[in-house]
Amino acid sequence: MKSLGIILLSLVCASGAFAQETDVNPRLWEAKVPGGEYVVALSRITSVSVHSYLLDGGLVVTEVTVDTEGASQARFYHLEPVSAESLNAVTTALERIQDIADTATGRVGLDEHTMVQKKYPLTTHSKTIEYRLHTRESLLKLYDSAKKSFSSGRGRRYVVK
Repeated sequence: MKSLGIILLSLVCASGAFAQETDVNPRLWEAKVPGGEYVVALSRITSVSVHSYLLDGGLVVTEVTVDTEGASQARFYHLEPVSAESLNAVTTALERIQDIADTATGRVGLDEHTMVQKKYPLTTHSKTIEYRLHTRESLLKLYDSAKKSFSSGRGRRYVVK
């Protein structure tokens, strides 16, 4: 019975390792996430970034973008409702940005009524491959994997269960 417990513990530890980052083809970065898989040659990656933004006043989007040479880019994102704390920070930042924009508009003669307007997602994600992750933690681990691979030039495979 004791040996069965050790075997089960070993299997649990092994499956936990599978759900993380592993080394693979040294020329590729791979991500297996809910909804699909993404594979890109390291030589084609031009940047890896992570940022957050407020969507339609009710959701905070945290997004990882893998930009590549060619016609498409990959975006991995996580959505979460706005908390009171994050909404206050966003409101303060937006007010400051509006003040700066008003000052800049006066200097350069921009008129927001003649500027192009975009409506998410209809006009913002052309030629984009998108994946949604269930947790912010798994998204940030994916970013770390992509960043390490891009920085080191060593291929990796990141798996999210």
